[in-house]
Amino acid sequence: MTVTGTTQQSSHGRTSILGLYFLAKLYAMFEQICCTRMALCINFLLLSLPLLIASQSDAKLANFGDVITVLEQMARTDQDFVDGLALDLFSPKNRTLVVTNNTSPLPGNFVTGSTGEGFVNLSKYSCVIKFNESANDLIAKIELPYDPEALMQQGIQLANTYVGTLAADRKSWVVSETQRNVHMSENKTRIVKMTSLTGEYMLLGRKSEDTANIFVQYGQGTTRTANITGSADNIQEAEFIDGLRLRFRSAKPFALNADIPFGIDAQAIPETHKSLSILFHNSRNAFSIGKASV
Repeated sequence: MTVTGTTQQSSHGRTSILGLYFLAKLYAMFEQICCTRMALCINFLLLSLPLLIASQSDAKLANFGDVITVLEQMARTDQDFVDGLALDLFSPKNRTLVVTNNTSPLPGNFVTGSTGEGFVNLSKYSCVIKFNESANDLIAKIELPYDPEALMQQGIQLANTYVGTLAADRKSWVVSETQRNVHMSENKTRIVKMTSLTGEYMLLGRKSEDTANIFVQYGQGTTRTANITGSADNIQEAEFIDGLRLRFRSAKPFALNADIPFGIDAQAIPETHKSLSILFHNSRNAFSIGKASV
């Protein structure tokens, strides 16, 4: 009896050990399956995350013709468009704006506000911004994207990109060196310090070795020549090193050089007028135009 009892106890012990072993095996298999599935789920989420982010980002992009709500009480309205145009503004009042594109804009050759030689348009269309009411009390900026590779092919430096504003007379694009900002890390060019966004805008580039303010020097020679683009209606400007700014409207293109002769011919001044040359250095008393071919 004693032997039989011992044998039965040993059999039950082995059964318990085998049961625990199989349970451990099943647990390990279950854990492995769960880990594998969890890893697959995590990988799927990681792969899907960029698509989800892109989808959410695209949903925020506006198209031409969309009505954009402008927040009030100087809350920030930051709106990006599908073509890369971006508006950033603060308004005291709730307003709406609409941006459309003009596929037949004024050519980029005609620029005022800076020496207009060498300017070209870098876009095939311009952007027209209209508000539902007058909005001249904003803190705003506008930025347009440029393609660095395309600029390189055209021989235009990144620092020579501008956002031009169509002049009120629609005869030229106005640029402002003091309001221009080139954001090279994002490949965008801006107009900053704006109080109104109503108007028409286009991305411009200038083909020159120098950047920022470009001035014409007095004297003869190709390096001291202002080249004027011909157009019966549109306007171009040239600014000299002393601040003299000439405004041109010519049916034909021509080259212009200016000299500074010393002294003023008294007979050249009408009797009812008086020379104010005392306000200027002698070398800037007068100027004469030479080698102008029309």
